Amino acid sequence: QILDMVLGKKKRNALLGREELKTLITMHGNEAGRGGELSHDETTIISGALDLTEKTAKDAVTPLSHVFSLDLDAKLDDETVNMILCKGHS
Repeated sequence: QILDMVLGKKKRNALLGREELKTLITMHGNEAGRGGELSHDETTIISGALDLTEKTAKDAVTPLSHVFSLDLDAKLDDETVNMILCKGHS
């Protein structure tokens, strides 16, 4: 509701355009740790939320051809642990 108020339900009623709001958030992020009221993490989350309207599900998923997984019957031995560590995720 806050974003609706700031952006306006219709573009002509908006106090700030989406790009102007993103610039304002970026400015707050640059001030994080120097007395700004928003932390870097908070500005990152807000910017990400603003970007969501431009993203599709395809942007959020990893194709199965790029997914690393273990066999259901795989034993968690040294070789498997090393494989997991090399991939950086499981």
